[in-house]
Amino acid sequence: SEEEEEESCPIEEDPKDHSYHMVFTHNFFLNVVEENPILEPSNEDKISIQEYDERQD
Repeated sequence: SEEEEEESCPIEEDPKDHSYHMVFTHNFFLNVVEENPILEPSNEDKISIQEYDERQD
């Protein structure tokens, strides 16, 4: 499944690239939602943002 493929590429491999990607995706998505309130995040986007927020703790 897709989830298994993601798990096979651990975040520890390149945390800098992953963190940048998550921050960029998170900020970009927030900008899109602010400009287009009707748009809803896909489940994948929601999960990605949630995981990113959890890592900041």
